[in-house]
Formats: sequence, C-alpha cells, structure tokens
Amino acid sequence: MAHFSPALNLDTDVPGEIEFFKRLKNDPSTENWWVLHSYYLSDHIKQKEGEIDFIVFIPNKGIVVVEVKSSKQIKVKSGDYFYSKSETLGKNPFKQSHDNMWSLINKIKEHNAAPQNFKNMVITHAVVTPKTKFTNTGEYEDWKLCDADLLNKKPLSDFLREATEKQFEKESKERIYLSPEACNVTNIRQCLKILRPEVESLFESFEERITRISKEIEEFTPEQLSVLNSAEKSDQFLITGPAGTGKTTLAIEIASRSVQEGERTLYMCYNENLKSNLNNMYGKIGFDIKTFHGLLLDVAQIKVPSGGGDDEFFNNTLLNQAYEKLNTEDLYYDHIIVDEFQDLAKEEVLIFIDRLLSGGLRGGKWKFFADFKNQTLYDFSENAENILQEFIGLPTFTYSLGVNCRNTPSTVGFLEDHIDIEPYYEVRRLDGELPPSRKAYKTMPEQIESLKNNLDNLLKVYDKDEILILSPITNGVVELFNKKYQSLKINNLNYKSNIKNQSGPFFSTIKSFKGLEFHTVIIVDIDIKNFINNKDLDRQLYTAISRALETVSLHVEDDALKLLVDDS
Repeated sequence: MAHFSPALNLDTDVPGEIEFFKRLKNDPSTENWWVLHSYYLSDHIKQKEGEIDFIVFIPNKGIVVVEVKSSKQIKVKSGDYFYSKSETLGKNPFKQSHDNMWSLINKIKEHNAAPQNFKNMVITHAVVTPKTKFTNTGEYEDWKLCDADLLNKKPLSDFLREATEKQFEKESKERIYLSPEACNVTNIRQCLKILRPEVESLFESFEERITRISKEIEEFTPEQLSVLNSAEKSDQFLITGPAGTGKTTLAIEIASRSVQEGERTLYMCYNENLKSNLNNMYGKIGFDIKTFHGLLLDVAQIKVPSGGGDDEFFNNTLLNQAYEKLNTEDLYYDHIIVDEFQDLAKEEVLIFIDRLLSGGLRGGKWKFFADFKNQTLYDFSENAENILQEFIGLPTFTYSLGVNCRNTPSTVGFLEDHIDIEPYYEVRRLDGELPPSRKAYKTMPEQIESLKNNLDNLLKVYDKDEILILSPITNGVVELFNKKYQSLKINNLNYKSNIKNQSGPFFSTIKSFKGLEFHTVIIVDIDIKNFINNKDLDRQLYTAISRALETVSLHVEDDALKLLVDDS
C-alpha cells in the first residue's frame, strides 16, 4: 500500500482528495509508493506562494504532480473554468498542475542535497476530477486527465503509471538521458528529505524488507514455470543460466515434487554452506540434501583425515572407496537433481552418479543445473559444457534461463560495468534504497577506513544483520578491521547453525558463499595478487556481485580496477 504524509484522513474534508487517498491507500499495486498531500510552496514560479494537492512518487516510473478538483460540475467557456452549479469562476487546473510541477522541480534541483541524476527523473502533472465527468478542451493531452468516468473504468494507480509512461514517451526522443529507473528508492528518499525533512521514516523496516524481497523472488517467472512443466514430462534435461535466474529455486521445487510422487530423491550441490542453508530450510520435506563430497563420505562411511584432507584424498581415495561401497551396497536414488553442476562436470563424477541413479544417466531421472560461463570456480574444464552429452552418448535436452529475479536493475548494471557478460533478457525486481558503490584503494590502511565509512553509511539504512562482507581470502581486510574497530566486529557467517541466532555484519569468502544470496553485500580485497589469474578474478567478482539482493559495494585495488575497466 502507498505511504502517505501526512495521514490524509485526519487532515482534510475535501471529498475529491479523500477519494484520491482511498483509491491509492487501498490499492495493493501501490506498494512502496510515496505520496505527499497538501504540499506548501513558498517559492512559486507564477505567484507568491502555492499548494500542491498531491505529489506521487512511483518507484522506477516517475513523479506525478496532481491537482484534484472536487466539484460535481465543471464547465469551460472561452478558456475560463467554472465550478459547481453556481458556475463560480476558478483557475485552470491543468495550468495549476503545470505551474506547480515546475515550482517543485525548481525547489528540488536547486537544493544542495538534490539527487545527482535528478534531471534524469520522469516528472509529469495531471488533473483528477473524481466527482464529475469532464471533457478535455484539447489544451492538454488526454492522458493528463482522470475524470469520474475514467475513474470508474480503471484504477487510479493505472492512470498515474500511464501518465509517467506517456511523459517518458513524449520526451525521451529529445531528452535521451531520461530514465524511469532514475526514480528509484534512493532518489525518492532524497526528494522526501528535501520536501518534508520532519517526516519520520516512511521506508521499510528490516522485517518489512524481508517480507517484500521474499515475495519478489519467490514468485515463479514464466520461463521458470516452463521449466517446471517440462520437468513433469521429461525425465532428463540440463538447465543453464547466469546468476540470479532461479536455478536453485527450481532445483528445490523439482526435488519437492519428486518426493510427493514417492520417489527416493537426492538434491546434490558442491558448496557446503549452500547445502547447510537448504537443509535448514527444506530438510524436513523428505529428499536428501548433500554436497558431492559429503555424499561420498556417507557412502564410503569414512571421515576426513585430521588436518582436513588433501586433493589426493578428495579426488581419488574418497571417490574410489565410495564407488567400491556402491558395488556392494543396495544404494540408489530414483531421481537425482544436481545444482552447481559446472563445478562437478567431470567424468569420474558422472561415473559415480550413473551408478547411484536407478536406470543410470541414460535411462534414469535427472535434472542438472549449471552456469558454465561465469561461475565455474573449481577445477575449470574447457569441456565442461559438453562432458555430459559425451558421457551419455546422446543429445542432451537443454533449457536456458535468462530472466534475473534476484538482483535489482542497478546491481545488474553494476555487474555489467565490471564484467563482460551476456545481458539478461529481463530484470524483474525494483531498485533498493541505496545504489551500488565502488571505492578504489592503494594500501590496506586505506581500505580499512573505506570499509568503515561504507559500513557507517549502510547502517543508516540497513540493519547490521543484513550486511555481508565477501572476500576472495580469509585473512584480508576484515581481520585487520576487527582489531581496529572492535565495537563493530564483523563475524564469520555459519550456515550450520541458525542465522537468526547470529549477529552481523557477517563475513564469508566468495567461494564459500557461491549459490547463496544476501540483502546487502560488501566486496573487499579485490587485488590481483588474491586471484590465480584474470579469469579467476572475473569469475569470483561476478559471483560476489550477483549475491546482492538490495545493493552492493566494491572495494578494489587501483591496478585491479584498471584491469576490470579495460576488460569490461
């Protein structure tokens, strides 16, 4: 529902304004809209002072300055406007809204706290006459008028949205810098601070933000529904797609449906933290959730050697013992779903899955999910995309995802500014309260202070438990930061225990957090020396940026920044 300032039902007895209020306040499609009522203009372009009936801020659309006329009768004679049955001479409402709009524009743009890209915002004006049918004289465009007849045919919210769209369509050819996305939550917040600094925060709480984000990302996109429909009909296929397209969500949904059909089902991934998080959320549904190496340990019935085990243990000893155990045990699954397959695309892994799956990979039920292009962070193979088809010896049906349902448009833009990637077909979510940011550093002390300032700014908007710091290394800036700023300690994130019982801000390495997501992400220690090569830098940075649900901040060493800017 729309946020109003002030609470209109206590501040006016004007019938038309009350009707305007009710229409927006009770409309679920106006969620996260902000509406100022009865705004006083001390500096007006045409008169000493003035008043705007309503200023409507529509996220990722624009601003509408609205003049409401409550009269049950409006007549126009020779350009003059007459109101009510007594035909009292009054002002031209279109000119009122027009002049009010320009007075508002001047007030905001001349303020020292005006949004930097205020000129890019779409701003229009409109007239609403809720109590009377009124025919436009042709002096202004029809889409700037919503009379009682139109109000009975369509929601007021639709009229206001369309007004911003028509204004953008009208002006964008000449003012190519105009962008509906410039009216994001951050810029709306700045405008509200200028116009009504005394207003208490109209912005969502931590709990409200969790509810909103969950609602936004949990709704299946049309292409995701297509995958789910195909999964009902096809036993085998490979689903590919970049970060944020819902691969893990689909994998879990398919596993859940498989269990409902009475199938012994395995969901398998590479990342231990992803497995732990999914176990916390879905562990009681009935399908097994395991990492590949965790599965091998369970099957082989052995433990990791003291000291953690080396590559020889995980890649050979463990795999061989688990395979030998399979040959003597009656262990199988009816349906295997593999997430993060790009990190498991090896012949020895496929041999093991083939033995574990009832009917094998040629005749059994399996669904594999992968991002071969951007998120292969372990043991990269140039042949990863083809290895499955070569192993089976038959063409593999592949479905490609391209709609981003996790990240905001500004985060996707930030990602594209730093990494050369194929564009998404669509980005479904709206921008968060703060835009992405980047800070270059030369020395570690400089990065420490930059991180402190970054956290201070984020904590003005977000809760500390919404903030996650990601790094390619374990002993980087966070370790030094905690020694200097003990009152703002950054704690290691542990998905093996309930995150609700942990205190942020949190820390994780980028690789450990692959497959997961967090409200606000700060990326640190982006220095060439912390990566194997340039490709490793690109892939880890891509993974880190794409974890952010609301906004992302990047701290990058000067030489690494030059490399990223030159390559992107």
